Amino acid sequence: MGDWGVKVSKDGKDISSTTPEDFVFSTKNDTNVKIVIKNSGTVTVAGSGYTDVTITHSLNFIPVTMLYIEKVPSSGLWFLGGFQADGAGVYVDDDTSTTYVDATYFKFRVYNNTSSQKVASYYYFIFGDSAS
Repeated sequence: MGDWGVKVSKDGKDISSTTPEDFVFSTKNDTNVKIVIKNSGTVTVAGSGYTDVTITHSLNFIPVTMLYIEKVPSSGLWFLGGFQADGAGVYVDDDTSTTYVDATYFKFRVYNNTSSQKVASYYYFIFGDSAS
């Protein structure tokens, strides 16, 4: 087996270490944290309004998530969710009462900074322990 993968060493530890405890994360050490759900979608948001998106994951634990949204629809420019737009497009609210993950759902609120309706595209990853 070749020496490949992803490793993140702890502060002050060498990346070439062979001691598992020296790493925050290493794919070589079978951490079992994998992408368990990935998908994309679109949401229509009224001018100067917002729309809530609810994704049901039903994993029965609170997973790590990663969300990307196209700030200006049809621009091809994707941004990691939870940022404030510059007035040119849409953004995901980072208020924890409207954007959060629990043991069943991944919820986020998409705002539209423009006066006209927008169709916002998004894609997401949900990470979890793939061990049986």
